Amino acid sequence: MPTTTTARLVKPLSLILSLALVLGMVLGGVLGAGVLSPSAAWAVDLESAQADLDMLKKSKKSRAINDDLFQYLDQVFAAYEKPDRPEKPADDAYDEEKKAYATAKANSDKKIAQYRKSAQKVILSIVTLFKVVRETNTRDDVNTRAAVLLGDMAGLKNADGTPVLDKKARKDLSKKIMQAVDKKLTKVKSHDVNPDTLDAALAALGKLNDPSSLAWMLKNYTHANDNKKEYLIAAHKAMVLFTDVPGKLRQDICATMVKSYAGVESQAKQVSSDPKITAKKDFWDAIKTYTIPVMQYYAGKPEDEEGVPMAEMSQFQTFMRSHRSPKKAPWVDEKIKK
Repeated sequence: MPTTTTARLVKPLSLILSLALVLGMVLGGVLGAGVLSPSAAWAVDLESAQADLDMLKKSKKSRAINDDLFQYLDQVFAAYEKPDRPEKPADDAYDEEKKAYATAKANSDKKIAQYRKSAQKVILSIVTLFKVVRETNTRDDVNTRAAVLLGDMAGLKNADGTPVLDKKARKDLSKKIMQAVDKKLTKVKSHDVNPDTLDAALAALGKLNDPSSLAWMLKNYTHANDNKKEYLIAAHKAMVLFTDVPGKLRQDICATMVKSYAGVESQAKQVSSDPKITAKKDFWDAIKTYTIPVMQYYAGKPEDEEGVPMAEMSQFQTFMRSHRSPKKAPWVDEKIKK
């Protein structure tokens, strides 16, 4: 049997070991659940968030390495997603406490709105932050990360369940992304824009889900210009991300795509050594994987006589001829029952 002194030591030691084991299990569960991710689950105080945003701004103008930019981007986004807010008092709290909270909340909401506006502007600018060395942009991955974060903003919600970006804010951000693509990405001459950056920027528009940006994609990226096929691919990938698209726009999308690509597909099927025909085949082979799903999505996934989903423009061309009326399926919008 242990002596009295030994027994006194064993109990505290046993308790310490037990606590350590429990703590280890808790920490292991937290880490295993991915809580400690760049998009932190914990609220971020605005003072430190502003410091990170200032560092991100400075890094744009310096020789900062990409790892620093990645770190500041993620930290700024974490604060954008979940900024620290005043703690709401209990329902039975004193009136003075509730009034103090109301004042603190109003001030906090104003500061958060200002921070989010500034953060959004800086992140957007990093999509087109280039550092070109021998015709290669060394910031490609940073550009892509910033574009991805813009798209992620579309799904963020406040603590009360309301979206961080309302309809007007989504429209405004979409407009700014389109301007960045039109005035900067498509004007680049120093290097080839990374396809991943294009994908992320246009996917952000799809996630923001503003119909005007879908109409913009239809107008600018439904053509057969082989020199711009990377833009076509990025746009067609993004077009299927939109939801609740009005029937008229859905019909316009399908009609425009049939007009633009039915002939291209027909030429691509020809067996010929003619360089022009070969070029059409290569072009169609490059984009059809992303173009056909757009047709399937907006035409309502039509099938042929054997019940197989349509997968060729020639089929959709026939389909469109027999579905001209905007007042009939698949273009008519379903009425919401009140």
